[in-house]
Amino acid sequence: MLSNAWYTVNYFHVSFGKQDLIQKAIYTIKEIEKIPIDEKQQLVFQKLSSTTNRETERQLWHFNKNIPHWFLSP
Repeated sequence: MLSNAWYTVNYFHVSFGKQDLIQKAIYTIKEIEKIPIDEKQQLVFQKLSSTTNRETERQLWHFNKNIPHWFLSP
């Protein structure tokens, strides 16, 4: 989910209001993981999937816990 929104959030600064945590999470992860804003979606996904940084994992856990991702998979 975050890797899909990476480009849009970083280039267009899209936000869906105060309750939207995607933008905040992407900015936080970008600083922690030192991922460039123009990184390809597949590489962002790979880096996020293999991270061992606790803060990044905490940011990702929120979405894993609260977003029904099993409905989004093909």
